[in-house]
Amino acid sequence: MKSSDRLRRTLRSPVFIATIALVLRLLFLWTPPSRMRIGSIDGLGLGYEAGRIAQSIVSGRGYSSPFQSESGPTAWVPPALPFLLAADFKLFGMHSHAALVFILVLNEIFSAATCIPIFFASKIISDTGARAAWLWSFYPYAVLVPFYAARWYMSLSALLAACILFATFKILRSDRSSRWTGYGLLWGFELMTNAAFASIAPFLLLWLALRLRAARRAWIRLPGLAAAALVLVCAPWTIRNYAVFHTWVPLRPNFGFELWRFNNPAGLLHPASDPPEMALYVRLGETVYNREKKAEAFRLIRAHPGTFALTTAHRVKEFWVGTESNSVSTMVKWAGHWRSRALLATNLGLIVLTMAGLSFAWFRKREVFCPLVLFPLIFPLVYYITVSETAYRYPIDPILIVLAALGTEWIIPAQSGGDTESDSPGTEPARIHR
Repeated sequence: MKSSDRLRRTLRSPVFIATIALVLRLLFLWTPPSRMRIGSIDGLGLGYEAGRIAQSIVSGRGYSSPFQSESGPTAWVPPALPFLLAADFKLFGMHSHAALVFILVLNEIFSAATCIPIFFASKIISDTGARAAWLWSFYPYAVLVPFYAARWYMSLSALLAACILFATFKILRSDRSSRWTGYGLLWGFELMTNAAFASIAPFLLLWLALRLRAARRAWIRLPGLAAAALVLVCAPWTIRNYAVFHTWVPLRPNFGFELWRFNNPAGLLHPASDPPEMALYVRLGETVYNREKKAEAFRLIRAHPGTFALTTAHRVKEFWVGTESNSVSTMVKWAGHWRSRALLATNLGLIVLTMAGLSFAWFRKREVFCPLVLFPLIFPLVYYITVSETAYRYPIDPILIVLAALGTEWIIPAQSGGDTESDSPGTEPARIHR
């Protein structure tokens, strides 16, 4: 094999690209500004609500107390992140500097590993696997969000979302019950990490069922197995919540609170920072508190529909474009305004390429258009009416990168035979693995 061929093969290797991505991210953590910021982060704030729940778990008080005071059992945050932080605290000490560094490095590992499912998802769609993986490797938000939003679930959720996209395309090639069950288990793990993806799961399962029905395959049994596996993963959490709160809490109860908080003219009140709200939360209990906030939110929206429409439009802009008030932009102001402007330009470029990718999929790859469009179409809806920051978009950024790479096909057509699969995800494959 020629040296040029070996180099080309190496540069198109997903493991190599992910390794380069990890090196870049670890180097970023080692830069003096990053190390200075790591030293200035208050360890007691690690994880916010999830960190305080993790502290309760490690202290033997169970899954409880998401705020400063002990307030009893909670379902405020799905269990994946609190238990991950609890393991972190067990290993490195409660809210210690070592625990903070561990979760920062782990988040960057999750971010780098996301290159691999991005590569294979794009490989199935078109000959853009390496192109998409390299885009993610150098994508600034994929470096910054795992660092600045390290106390949240973003990195793990984004990795799982990329895996789900790849698995959605790949699963159409198989009639094996075990693979469809595994697909459902993957979905369940995502919902235990980030409940916002519950809005997408039914649509993707429906799309899969319709594709199977068109191919005269087991269109009820196979998606049904995936749905059952998803429910199986979530069932222990839901049963626990019912046993504790005596009401139906399938994933998390605080949508009503978030709807009220971000549409409340009195300001962004929160039990974590406002003593009267904390006292009300403790007195009513978590589920009743959220139920009352939801009712109050609907009263406010009905009373001021124009204001709600304007703030919703602003949140749509914040989610997709971002501004100086955006969380990531605000967090990098310490590094200089030019970096904020660079991030904004990067963000706008991604949106333009994403739209180009959707257009390309509609005209040239119609069989993959539906699952690709569902993520940017459905996932943001809950954020449009509550809190909206670019950091909250990060879990679907891997899908946007896949679309952006596809969008470059208009400018630089991919050469056939490099990354492409033998069968497109929307067609009947020559052999079905049973």
